[in-house]
Amino acid sequence: MVLEGEGLVRTPHKEYTMKQFDIVVLTAGQPYQLCNTGEGRLLLLGAGNSGANGKPRTRVPRIASHLPLTEPVIA
Repeated sequence: MVLEGEGLVRTPHKEYTMKQFDIVVLTAGQPYQLCNTGEGRLLLLGAGNSGANGKPRTRVPRIASHLPLTEPVIA
């Protein structure tokens, strides 16, 4: 979901233009590219996915690879 700005989602078969509050849902494993097409920043909200059995599908290890942030990051 686009929270701020304008963007473009490219897949091998189609391009989707996105503006604030637009959502694009892609098939699991589908390659894509995100592009900022606006004048300002592109702020997105991403959601994870889970399999049909309800268990998360991820390649991220269960052991934390970084420390939690103590200060906000402003891009």
